[in-house]
Amino acid sequence: FINQQEKFQTSDQAQGTLIDFNPLVLQQGLSQSMLAGMIAAPSKTVFVKLTGTPEFLSRFRKDFLDLCQSMKDRP
Repeated sequence: FINQQEKFQTSDQAQGTLIDFNPLVLQQGLSQSMLAGMIAAPSKTVFVKLTGTPEFLSRFRKDFLDLCQSMKDRP
């Protein structure tokens, strides 16, 4: 599941993965889902999440990805 998720880079070149739980949630008929950004920065791993209905998450997926890509590693 994780290996099939979208990969991205942050503005300071850290590697990230956008985990979209919508396909699993829709398959099971659930009403709430989650997007998660997992960013492997040099000094730490950062997790960012957004929860809501599948429709809400689909609408804001691009904005959430933009937020994750804008993250910068600070000491």
